[in-house]
Amino acid sequence: MTQSNAPVSMRQRLLAANAQRRLRQAATIPQASLSLDDSSMSICLAREEFEWSLDKRGQYDASTQQICWTVSAAKTPVPATHHLVVGGLLKIRNSGAGPATVGNIVVTVQKKFGPKWRQITSDIADKTVGDFFPAHVGTRSAYICPQADNPEGLASFKENSYSGPLEFFDDDSNSVFSLANGYTLQPLQTRFLGFRAEFRELQALLAPNEQFRVQAIVTFGNAGARGNSSATSGAVCHGIDHDGDGTADNNIRSVPIRQTFIYPTAATLCNDSVLLQDSDGSTNYEQVLSDSAEVLLKTPAPSAGVYTDCAALTAPATSVLVSVCTAVDALTGSCVAWKSFTVQCCPPIDLLACAEVLVEVEPPFPSFCSYSQGGFGGPGGPYQLLAAAFPQIWSVSNPLQVGIGNYMQFNSAPAVQAYLPAGGPPSALTATLINPTSSSSGVFGGQVLTLKINLALDDLQGAQARIGELTFCPRGQFAQLLADYEISPSLAAQLDGWTVRQILDLAERVLGGSVPSPSAADLNALVEPLAVAFHGDGQEDCTPSLFAAGYLCNP
Repeated sequence: MTQSNAPVSMRQRLLAANAQRRLRQAATIPQASLSLDDSSMSICLAREEFEWSLDKRGQYDASTQQICWTVSAAKTPVPATHHLVVGGLLKIRNSGAGPATVGNIVVTVQKKFGPKWRQITSDIADKTVGDFFPAHVGTRSAYICPQADNPEGLASFKENSYSGPLEFFDDDSNSVFSLANGYTLQPLQTRFLGFRAEFRELQALLAPNEQFRVQAIVTFGNAGARGNSSATSGAVCHGIDHDGDGTADNNIRSVPIRQTFIYPTAATLCNDSVLLQDSDGSTNYEQVLSDSAEVLLKTPAPSAGVYTDCAALTAPATSVLVSVCTAVDALTGSCVAWKSFTVQCCPPIDLLACAEVLVEVEPPFPSFCSYSQGGFGGPGGPYQLLAAAFPQIWSVSNPLQVGIGNYMQFNSAPAVQAYLPAGGPPSALTATLINPTSSSSGVFGGQVLTLKINLALDDLQGAQARIGELTFCPRGQFAQLLADYEISPSLAAQLDGWTVRQILDLAERVLGGSVPSPSAADLNALVEPLAVAFHGDGQEDCTPSLFAAGYLCNP
């Protein structure tokens, strides 16, 4: 054996003296010792490629005293994103005599290159800034004792383009928190710390069914000079800025846990379908949607005021459950109590859209008037009104004609008076007639002429809202129309939404024989109540008839 006589440098002597001083301090200062025994992790893979939006609008329909609500739910494609979520529940126990202050937590994903595991990405948080994502990706480092990182022995970590948010949940306080608020374990204290680490687009690095490993490393201070017997404790380190405040710290230890997984073959598609709900207080509407949709709803609004209605679009979050054992049966060794932590994989949807409609109740129609066949055919007020207005509306160059194809022409008010009221079975004209007193069209010709005169007299008033622009709106009450007015359900459905003027045009074509259907008899059943819609049900008082109130709507 040879003995070295090389001189010891001043620097070496200082390092040895500092080490001895730290050992003496460690012997007198109560030290912390953390372990992560019984901790656990789970994973899920999610894909997001849709965004949902919700809108609601309302409009008051004075003719029905209802508010018509339009609810629009839109499903919009967006560029697909994948995220691997790691949910962890750390059972952290301080078995030492002094408090342990956590400086940083690193969650890494490792992939095998040959026989060895190598880090491919990390999520990081420390006591100074909290979560590194997204402000410190690629720029800020987290420092650990390198003995804790197996097998590479890395002393520092940075986030990269595959990193995502790292969130913590303290089971003791039942709250989400930032590591920047501090996390300390007192002597002999056990705390359960849940975390959610998100990694993005890892399908670029990991293949389906490929094995990968997740490593969570907790670094803390006041650790003493030596490691303990725990296989996961790691050795003590000095001169490490473990909490990111820019100061090198002594007596630092890093404690890891590791768990191996298989990369999923398919991702969970997030929010592919949603639940649309709406309620006006008396009726509830629910529908599951897998695509964009527009829904029309109606609410009675019998009195003036502001009416508010809301629609909701929801989808539950999907999640994974992480559990650790908290109590073991002394005889069987089996677990008898568990602590669980739910980690969100797909985010929930919770959208609310509300609309307000101001209702100022007014008569459902302006001051409309219409008159019957008998009114125009008699000597009273309706005929006098027609006689006064006739030369203002019709002339030699623009005669009063009714019917398209074959037609009847009336050159004066007395000629109309002589023809009305018309009777006989409803039918079409078989020839063109000038100033007739009867025709083959029977009662149908008289009702079409009466409706045309009523619209012409109404148009002469010059108001913006005219009888001809009102719409026929049976609202699905086809059976009632058939019972009350003998209007065919198929005809009512065909003309639903037509204006009175459009129905008059169709009636003139049927009267003149220009179109074969509908039949004159079927159409006459509708034209008759239209002609006297503002006739007061025979009272000649210009009030809406029951037909007008029930089946005509403002444009």
